[in-house]
Amino acid sequence: MLSLHKATELTKKLFKISLLIIIFLIFFVYTFRLGKYVKDLVFPPQPIPPSAAFGKLPQINFPQNVIEKKFTYNINTITGDLPSAPGYPFKTRVYKMLDLQPSLLNLDRARTKAKAIGFSGREIALSETDFKWIDSTGPFPRELNMNTITFNFKFTSPYKNYLYLFPHGTAPDEQKAKDDALAFLSEMQLFAPDIDFGKAKTKLLELQENSLSEATSLSEAQLVSVNFYQKNIKSGREDSADIETQRENQEGPNTAKDAEDTLPIYYPNPPNSTINFIIGGIGMLEANYSHQTISELFTSYPLKTASEAYEELVQGKAFIAAFPDNDEYKQKTEIKITNVSLGYYIGIEKQEYLMPVVVFENRDGFFAYVSAVQNSWIKE
Repeated sequence: MLSLHKATELTKKLFKISLLIIIFLIFFVYTFRLGKYVKDLVFPPQPIPPSAAFGKLPQINFPQNVIEKKFTYNINTITGDLPSAPGYPFKTRVYKMLDLQPSLLNLDRARTKAKAIGFSGREIALSETDFKWIDSTGPFPRELNMNTITFNFKFTSPYKNYLYLFPHGTAPDEQKAKDDALAFLSEMQLFAPDIDFGKAKTKLLELQENSLSEATSLSEAQLVSVNFYQKNIKSGREDSADIETQRENQEGPNTAKDAEDTLPIYYPNPPNSTINFIIGGIGMLEANYSHQTISELFTSYPLKTASEAYEELVQGKAFIAAFPDNDEYKQKTEIKITNVSLGYYIGIEKQEYLMPVVVFENRDGFFAYVSAVQNSWIKE
């Protein structure tokens, strides 16, 4: 029979053995991790090549440059240089855009959306898919033009001809303007899930000689502009080997996976988006809604270096999206670039893919875009 003393001694031995095993396992795990870390430092893993499963991509359909003029450029970034690896990626994702299809119910849906914002009259057909509504019940007529496939719309009114309705200091405060714009889209059931309300931007405005200019204070403001922006998009610059392996095991591109890195979306008229509003004390005066939905299908493509993109800018191959609207700046022949970054581009025209651009900008409001995918992967 095991005595109490022997049982105590046996328990102590088992405890010591267990403790040694635990210490050994901890030591083994940390040694293994340290060895892997040192190995990756000495022999860094080869980057996973982009899969380019969509094949050659169409050229980005940029609109006409806001100014047709040949400029010289200088890099005036914080570092004095263009971005480069490892901070600047060699590949990024390209996404398929959702292709919306016509439906026999879409006209009824458009009528419901129009009625929700006060257009109760009969629509006027402009084409098989585009319709117009007119409302004359307010202080001035309002007009709504809507596409019944995308439900993109333009809401207009001749408010600039009725200055007496907008005295200085009667503009809504900026938070109320954002809330009013949100309510306007929500009533039409068009506040898309990918719109980031937290990124909304406002600007106080005043009317001068039938044109809008920025107001210096709320007491001077007559109107407020609001811009809504889509959420940043995962770019895949940090996609792991596991994600790439999953791609290779599928036919074609795979669905979007979680990643830490994201890129913003840029639009044809920065810093404005394609979803914007003009709001006064009496309500909504103008609204433009052009939204394209990004699908979860993506594949990765190789990128131009920042230097290659800059060379295209110098050669006049960039899209000049924004240029300071003043006579002094229009006399300039040299543009100083203070920031170079990557983003995605969404325009007004329907596009098949969400593609990356290299964005060149400065503090004065100059913006230029260069298509970021290597030219060998772009159709002629």
